[in-house]
Amino acid sequence: MFFYLRNVWFQALRYTAYPLEMVAPIIRRLVEVGFIVLFWLAVARSSNGSINPRQMTSYVLIATSVAALCNTNTLWFGGLIGKQVKMGEINSLLIRPINLIPYLYSTFLGQEVVMVAMSILTLFIGIALNPVSLTFVNVMTFIVMLIIAIGIAISFNVLIGITAFYITEATSVRHVMGHIIRTFSGAMIPISFFHGVWQKVLLYSPFPVTIYGPASILTPSFATISNIQLLLIGAFWLIALWAFSLWMWKKALTNYDAIGL
Repeated sequence: MFFYLRNVWFQALRYTAYPLEMVAPIIRRLVEVGFIVLFWLAVARSSNGSINPRQMTSYVLIATSVAALCNTNTLWFGGLIGKQVKMGEINSLLIRPINLIPYLYSTFLGQEVVMVAMSILTLFIGIALNPVSLTFVNVMTFIVMLIIAIGIAISFNVLIGITAFYITEATSVRHVMGHIIRTFSGAMIPISFFHGVWQKVLLYSPFPVTIYGPASILTPSFATISNIQLLLIGAFWLIALWAFSLWMWKKALTNYDAIGL
């Protein structure tokens, strides 16, 4: 564990050598959140009061922050795995006595440390915009749900990365999957805005657990399902997707041929 934490720190140190690199993720984060907030403010204005602009802004900030912390929408961790496979960089890692997925994730986390910091900041801004009763139970439920969401997101990313073992251009798969998750996870549209039948179908899928689940705990006005149900659904998908992604990962490595190993 200490080895992977050191790798996170080592990857993050590049910002001390190239401090201007911090500007790009900050601008990217501000633009991403800004346009989504402006969109929903426009929708709220034309909704004749059915959408509360303050509550909607709070939800958007919290949901996009959770998405960035979990790396659900962009699936950049999956892209990192795909790049390692495509460029053959994974070869030198396979001969090392390390657990490859945690090592690659720690590398990714260190490279995205500025984005993580910005996401935490926008998360607290979202909470401050629409204060709710943050009891100890709510906070702990949010933390547990966030951990589950991160685990499910890692599984998604690993599965996306695995496609690079079988097809040359896996980037298109990552983009398509990112759009699907962004639409059905509650990142762009709260699940409570969907039709009743769609809500029931989506809420039992793995997508809402990654973003809508944690966000709805801090914005209860958008909640359509109890926290206990969300936790149970999330735990089920975490176990199922984690087991499936590890099985697929081992299968892909078994069939992988590389020059120089």
